[in-house]
Amino acid sequence: IKNLDANGATNFYDAFNTAFNALDKTIRSESTSGCNIAVLFMTDGRISEGPGANEVIKLVNDRTGQLSATFDRNATLFTFSLGQQADHSITKSIACSTNGIWTPVDDFTGDLVTAMSSYYKLFALG
Repeated sequence: IKNLDANGATNFYDAFNTAFNALDKTIRSESTSGCNIAVLFMTDGRISEGPGANEVIKLVNDRTGQLSATFDRNATLFTFSLGQQADHSITKSIACSTNGIWTPVDDFTGDLVTAMSSYYKLFALG
């Protein structure tokens, strides 16, 4: 992940694929607590590069299913749409498909810190 470079485009597919590859590697190497899997995804844009919405949603569903089938681990995705220009539809669908939470964060009045730190409440509720 540290070798990724920003190039001005928004590619949800590559972002999720990289995240799930990192999760898979971490679980296989037993470098994890073995508890919950939470993925926090932020975007301030819309898909402008790579596969489209349907492919992204399919990837997320396939890879979360794979984690469940292979490792008996459930992954929950928390998605954050930052600003009015950010995608709201795909990010909401992704969060809902994993029993996660989608949060829009307004450009001027949104509190990103509070929005991003509230994901733990879902785990606390069981």
